[in-house]
Amino acid sequence: YVVHFAADAKGNDIRNYSIGFDKSKKAALWIAYPIHSCYTTKNTGRTDEWAYDPQIPVADQANVSFSYKEDDGSAADYNRGHQIASADRLASAEMNAQTFYFTNMTPQQSDFNEGIWATLEGAVRNKQCSDTLYVVTGAHFDPKVTMPNAYDADWDDAPVPTHYYKVLIRTKKGNTGKAISECSASELMAIGFWMEHPKTN
Repeated sequence: YVVHFAADAKGNDIRNYSIGFDKSKKAALWIAYPIHSCYTTKNTGRTDEWAYDPQIPVADQANVSFSYKEDDGSAADYNRGHQIASADRLASAEMNAQTFYFTNMTPQQSDFNEGIWATLEGAVRNKQCSDTLYVVTGAHFDPKVTMPNAYDADWDDAPVPTHYYKVLIRTKKGNTGKAISECSASELMAIGFWMEHPKTN
């Protein structure tokens, strides 16, 4: 379990996101992060500062200094799929750069990543409000499902998720000024999305 902190637009050190990392998969099983204007107000662009996560041993991470390589017979077309999107962290360059840590990536079919998954990411950002929106994004690896192979830049196996999910919670009104822990259940709303990751594009 790792927590990343970064400077916001005012230079304050705040929690950027937290991850639960699986060394056997070389991937985060979940990434938890808040969405609020202090994270999303655009003060920077996409940094593309691809890098190893400094808080996790390099040997436990996939080397995704460039896109995943594909199994020649799989008809796969893998992107470096963010779990916390770059567009969710535009308030400062440091925040955005942390979304390019290799631990935030999984091999994701390009049509999925640039299609329905990107649509969902945009829909989540549209639920931003004055109160904080809390999001958990995750990758699931069903042992009963055989996925095509993917490889990192060192030609090491990079397991391909069988499913992805997002879970959201925020206040119904969106402007209570209260923390989630201070709210009753009737003041909150939540939703979850569970998506099958296709084997091909």
